[in-house]
Amino acid sequence: MTAAPGDAERLAAAADAQVVVAGGGDGTVHEIVNGLLGAASPARLMALPLGTGCDFSANMEAIAADGSQRDLELAIDVGRARFADGSARYFVNAANVGASTASTRRVSKYKLLRALGRAAYVAGGLPEVLSRPTEEYGLALGETEARSVRLLSLSLCNGPRFGGGLCLAPESRLDDATLHMAEVEPRGVLGLGRTLLAGFGRGAEPRPGVNVTRCGEILVQGTGDVELDGELPGCLPASFTVLPAALTVLV
Repeated sequence: MTAAPGDAERLAAAADAQVVVAGGGDGTVHEIVNGLLGAASPARLMALPLGTGCDFSANMEAIAADGSQRDLELAIDVGRARFADGSARYFVNAANVGASTASTRRVSKYKLLRALGRAAYVAGGLPEVLSRPTEEYGLALGETEARSVRLLSLSLCNGPRFGGGLCLAPESRLDDATLHMAEVEPRGVLGLGRTLLAGFGRGAEPRPGVNVTRCGEILVQGTGDVELDGELPGCLPASFTVLPAALTVLV
């Protein structure tokens, strides 16, 4: 059992094991992945969805259910964020900046919201999103020059789901060796409602008000917190990279 933030990462880094099992949600998976990759451990990961959001388990199920992957062991991609202070963190679902970070702060703060399960991120984030101004970011993909853009939020998706089931880049997969950058445009209350309705729905059609670009590496300039798998480990500016097939997972 873990008792405090950082326990799962420490235990995973020190584990002399072939398999490490995460019984919890995306925060537990996030810590264990950072423990394994930070220690260059060859251990494989198995996730039991026992937490609030459990989007990682849903993203894994999406791979197993499409019929193209039937093996027990799957090699999946991992994202890596590097911050201005030189620190780095890994993520498996998505890296987010902008309005979505407000939802994460509320869910982390209030136990009553966490009791709602996946609905916690909607209940906690919607008031913040509706009242939040847009932010200006500088985006540079690979060696290209940075472009300036004003957005409600920006997500770098390694898998299709994050934030309790929100899907802004439905074509994203944990094993496609790319990040899917989802830029959410400011569209007013009605436009935002249509974006969220489609984002929490099913189907692979593009989400209204969301521009998606595939990338392997991106530098994001600006201010504000960076959220990785429901955790807030750093702030902008930061660079993000995908590490193909960096982790072996048991389904």
